[in-house]
Amino acid sequence: GFAPCLETMMSFQTDPSLPVLPLALPEAVDHPHLGEVPDAATVAENPHHLAADHGDHAAKLEQGGDGHEDEEDATGAAPAATPTPKTKKRRRKLLLTKHEALTFASRGIYVDIETGQLRCSCNHKPSDRLDAYGYTRHFEFKCHKRYEAERLDDAEIARLREAKATYLRMNPRVEEQSVRKRG
Repeated sequence: GFAPCLETMMSFQTDPSLPVLPLALPEAVDHPHLGEVPDAATVAENPHHLAADHGDHAAKLEQGGDGHEDEEDATGAAPAATPTPKTKKRRRKLLLTKHEALTFASRGIYVDIETGQLRCSCNHKPSDRLDAYGYTRHFEFKCHKRYEAERLDDAEIARLREAKATYLRMNPRVEEQSVRKRG
């Protein structure tokens, strides 16, 4: 069985009289089926360089090209590039509507009347890309905590209530909402 074969393999590893084969590739060799096999320097520069696809580019290299030009058909027109379809990444968070986001109006969320975007009063940046977890996480940020401690006074709360009332007057809530889909 396997015992004599295993002993033979072990003798090759430990026999000092056997020649040691070099691990480096030889100089460029002309192979009858593969064409020219690249030398060690070429392989070191480009480890993905394969001798099999080297043969197609050899003729173009001899003609003075770099071997990577676009090929033209018999009419002289370049082949049409195949467009790579962009895969749309699925958004896993369910964004709040403006009406739902305005439940956080007492904490600084308002709708900008000019642009129609949801914004936070702490930094006046758009916040319409947040879900419920995003809002609660935002309220834990240092800039928002500082806003609530320093600037959220009675006048600011009155301004936020007025902005909410103005938006709700201009865009009344629809009682029967259709089933929301993940966007």
